[in-house]
Amino acid sequence: MTRADDTLSTAPLVSGAPVIAQIRTLLWTAFLASILSSVLTVASKAGCSPGRDASGRMVDGNGTATDLEPVCTQMTLAPSPLVFLFFIGAVLWAIRRVLRRSPNDVDAIRTLRRTARTIVIVAAVAVVVAQVWFWVLPLYGIDGQGTYVFPFPFGSVDVVTTPMPTS
Repeated sequence: MTRADDTLSTAPLVSGAPVIAQIRTLLWTAFLASILSSVLTVASKAGCSPGRDASGRMVDGNGTATDLEPVCTQMTLAPSPLVFLFFIGAVLWAIRRVLRRSPNDVDAIRTLRRTARTIVIVAAVAVVVAQVWFWVLPLYGIDGQGTYVFPFPFGSVDVVTTPMPTS
C-alpha cells in the first residue's frame, strides 16, 4: 500500500512556479553577465614616446630635436558602472512589467526570457566595444594634444602619464 503523500508528483506546489523559476534564471543571468563582463573588460597597455637620442637631446618620433619632455603613458581599461546599472534596471523593469501587465504566465515568462537575452547581448556588446575601442586608442600623444573619445558607456579608461626616466 502506498500513501498519497509518498508518490512523486510533478505538479508544482505554487501556482506561479514557472514564473518564479524564470525570475531565478533572470537573476542568475544578470549575475553571471556582471561577473563575465567584469573579467573580460579589463586590459592595460603602456609605453614611452621616443625620448632621447645618443647625445641625450630630447627628440620626437621622427628623430627631430624638440623641447617637449618625453613621457611614458599607461592606459588601463576597467568595466563601466553604467553597464551594471543597466543590468539592475533591466531586472527591475522586467519584474515590474510582469507584476503589472502580464495577463498570464506565458506572457510573463516571455518577458523575463527576452530581458535575460537582452542582458546577455548588452554584456557581449559592452565587452567587444570596450576592448576594440581601447586597443584602437593611440598610446602616444596624450600629453594634451588631440582629442580622444573613450568607450564611455561600455568601459572606463584610466590614463597616467609620467616623465620618461633619464637613464
